[in-house]
Amino acid sequence: MPRIPACPVSLTGECLSSWIERTACFYGCDFDHWIGQFSVELMRRGETTTDLDLSKTLWTVVGECTGVSPARLPSVLSDTSQLLSNRARLAFCEHCWDDDVRSGGQPYIRQHWLKWTTVHCANHREFLSAKYPSLDRYAFFVSWQDIWASKPNWRDAFELRKRAPYSGTGWYRPATGAAHIHRRKQLFRLLERISDASDLPANEALTRALESFPSWRHSDHRSTQTPRMFESMINNAFTEVPGLLENRIELLRQTALLLGCFESRRSSASRDVRSRRK
Repeated sequence: MPRIPACPVSLTGECLSSWIERTACFYGCDFDHWIGQFSVELMRRGETTTDLDLSKTLWTVVGECTGVSPARLPSVLSDTSQLLSNRARLAFCEHCWDDDVRSGGQPYIRQHWLKWTTVHCANHREFLSAKYPSLDRYAFFVSWQDIWASKPNWRDAFELRKRAPYSGTGWYRPATGAAHIHRRKQLFRLLERISDASDLPANEALTRALESFPSWRHSDHRSTQTPRMFESMINNAFTEVPGLLENRIELLRQTALLLGCFESRRSSASRDVRSRRK
C-alpha cells in the first residue's frame, strides 16, 4: 500500500488506536475507511480479526506505511490482565482533554483508561466520562471523532466540522451527588492500592466484590440521559468483569466497603492483642 507522507507525533501513554485515528483526522478521513486501508495487508499476513491496541501485526504494518520509527510509534499493550473488551473502551477524562488543548495539542486516549479498574482521573481527582455505547454498538472498535467534535475547543484542535445541534454530545458524566463525596475519596484511595499486586487486602476485596456483585451483567441504568444501557451492548456473555462505567464504579465502591471492613477487623484484632498483652 502507498506510503502515508505525514503523521502527528505520538503522545505520552497514547493508545495505538488513538494515534491512528488522529492521523485519520489529519487527512480528513473517516476512521472506518482509514482502518480499512490496512485490512488487506493484515489479511495477507494472516490476521483476520484485529484488536487495534493489541495487534503487533497492525503496529508493524502502520510503521511500514508511515515510515515512523518503532521508537516513535505508540506501543501495543502488553499487560492485558485488566483490559476492557474492544467495545467497552469508552471512558475518557474531559479535563485531561481540555489540558491537552490548552497546551497546544490534541485530545487523545491514554492507555490506562482501557483498564476496567480505571474509573477516575488520578490527576484531576474526578470520575471519568464515557461515550454512549449505542453509538458504536455494531462496530468492532470505538471511534472518537464524533466525541472530539462535540466541544468547540476539542473540535478546533482537530479542525473538525461542528456537529448538528440535534445530535447531542454523544457522551455523559456518571451521576456523583454530594452524598457520594466521602465514598468517592475512599474509592480513589482504594484505586491507588489495587494497582499494587502486593496489596493483598485490596485485591482480596476486589475478588470478593466480583463474586458478590453479579447483577452488573443485567444492569439497566436510566439516570445517564439514555433510556437503557446494558452490558450486552459492549460485552459478550463470557466476560468476567463489567464494562459500563457506572457498573465499574459501583463494583469498586463495593470493593471499598469490603476493604473498609477488612481494615476495621484487622485494627480491632490488633487492639485485642495489645490489650491481652497488658
